[in-house]
Amino acid sequence: MKLYHFIFKGFKKFKSNSGFLSFNYYLSIFLIAFSLSAIILTDSLTSGYKTEIINRVKSLNPDYKITSNLYNFISKDTFRNFNNEIDEPHLNLIPYIEKPGVIINKRSNNYSSYSQREEVYIVGLDFNLMYQNHPLSQYLNKSDIILNDNEIIIGKYLSEKVKKDINDEIIILSYDEIKNSFIANTFIVKNIYDTGTQTDEYLVYSNINSINDMNDNYYCDGIYVYIDNGYSIENFKINNDFFNKEKISYSSLMKFLNSFDKPVKFLMWIVLFLSIYSLSALIYNFIIDKRRDFKILHILGCSHKKLKKIMIFLTFYISLIGIFFGLLSSILFIYFQNKFGIISLPSKKIFQISILTADFNLFHFILYPILILILSILVTIYVFNKNVGLIKDD
Repeated sequence: MKLYHFIFKGFKKFKSNSGFLSFNYYLSIFLIAFSLSAIILTDSLTSGYKTEIINRVKSLNPDYKITSNLYNFISKDTFRNFNNEIDEPHLNLIPYIEKPGVIINKRSNNYSSYSQREEVYIVGLDFNLMYQNHPLSQYLNKSDIILNDNEIIIGKYLSEKVKKDINDEIIILSYDEIKNSFIANTFIVKNIYDTGTQTDEYLVYSNINSINDMNDNYYCDGIYVYIDNGYSIENFKINNDFFNKEKISYSSLMKFLNSFDKPVKFLMWIVLFLSIYSLSALIYNFIIDKRRDFKILHILGCSHKKLKKIMIFLTFYISLIGIFFGLLSSILFIYFQNKFGIISLPSKKIFQISILTADFNLFHFILYPILILILSILVTIYVFNKNVGLIKDD
């Protein structure tokens, strides 16, 4: 039996000469578990939220946008040649036309006036080249993503605003560059998408032929390039000076989202350091409570270095208990949150999503426990060295 066993045995059974020490023991375990769980869940929820928002925004945007640097359009023949030159099976190239428009709604009986006008942005795509697993497809009410001429896809917010549903007619006023005048086209709502983002209010998808000012020399404004999900093509190059390539970046949006979670994470780190402070108070009170036992061990031949190791071992033991409960509660919360949506957001229109998703990142479950153990050991060494005189004094 080791000389320090009689100290640790009593402590492990939560026994001490001081009731306050027992309370501080449980408090330290609770605070370590709570702070660890709070930090992991904060990172998990903020990361899950940002991932969800970025994925929704990306569903309405390509990975790259290619335009001509010679003309303000790309002809059909030019697109075909460019498409044939791209030797990459995981790239999907879709011609597009973008133009502003106005939805005209709530007409008078004699059609002479309108009481509602909604500004929209029309994106015409070649749906004959559209692939079924296009990112937008996961947010559609109907699984069919193919559009015929004079059919459109609108966002849920917009459909509620103009009170239009699937198969309803909708009139959009847009500018015809060839005729140099505004024209009103009647469309049929083929599908409704719901990403929960602001773009649901104004972004409208149509077939490229519906908004193309048709002639032999004009086909599209440019080309959307989508990369198959799960593939990373870092060096997508164009060996043709005729084209400009623009990578769609979400750094500004990510920077905006990061600015909101910093105060929350700062508060969680304060909770962590409070738990370490509570642990330091426990160590100090333990030294006072057990100083006679420490003196006995010192008389029996235990050096101060070995007594310090005893304290480190006890701190390690306490921290592991707190870490265990912290990790367990975090895992359970993430599971129940993703399965049952315990935390819901008050306004989908403001926060863009209604239910927070929790991201399970194994890195957080490894990094933060190690950090707590390191801080606990450092605090133990500091407090012991600071109060070693209590053991030496008679």
